Amino acid sequence: AAKEKRIPLQVCSMGGMFGFFFSEKDVHNYQDALQCNTKHFTIFFKEVLRQGVYLAPSPFESLFLSTSHTDEDLEKTAEAFRKGLGAI
Repeated sequence: AAKEKRIPLQVCSMGGMFGFFFSEKDVHNYQDALQCNTKHFTIFFKEVLRQGVYLAPSPFESLFLSTSHTDEDLEKTAEAFRKGLGAI
């Protein structure tokens, strides 16, 4: 969805832990993360929250995927993320 809307987005992951940054450049460390577009994150965060999906309110936090998440949880989250990207 980000690519379709031409929103620069980098996703970093390790196992079930992941994070994303609104940036055109790869994010490898804290200094790289500081260069991300926090205004885009704020818009995204507020829309995702409005959709009923709760994320940490900071662009520097990680998210976690677990076997306790159902297919319905994942579908709801994906749709909320699409709407969040659409709000940018």
